[in-house]
Amino acid sequence: MNKTKLTETQYSALKKVEQQFTAWRETRTKRGRIPDSLWSMAVDLYYSYGLSINKIARTFRLNYTDLQLHITKKPPVVMQPIEDESAINPLIKDNPKASRFALSKMLCREWNWVQPNVSLR
Repeated sequence: MNKTKLTETQYSALKKVEQQFTAWRETRTKRGRIPDSLWSMAVDLYYSYGLSINKIARTFRLNYTDLQLHITKKPPVVMQPIEDESAINPLIKDNPKASRFALSKMLCREWNWVQPNVSLR
């Protein structure tokens, strides 16, 4: 059996979402549907981190077919090039020592550009 080792980033992302599923399972009072926010996090692992459907389903104890349906319902977000740099240039001028990572976080906050789990894109 050929098992691919997860990168540190993949492992970290998988564990963060696993904690969310565990917290939800521990606090729910009765059997019910998995919240859309948790489904969205699982789907994001597939598109953003390249994890297999099988790995995600086994880790979170999800039905493989249900996860596959959620994945096909939500296509990946495709980044569009920005034609007008007028919003970015002032940010760079005001923060000349900021790294590209820091600038992108500031821009995400300014544009309220967040993922379904409310973390910045």
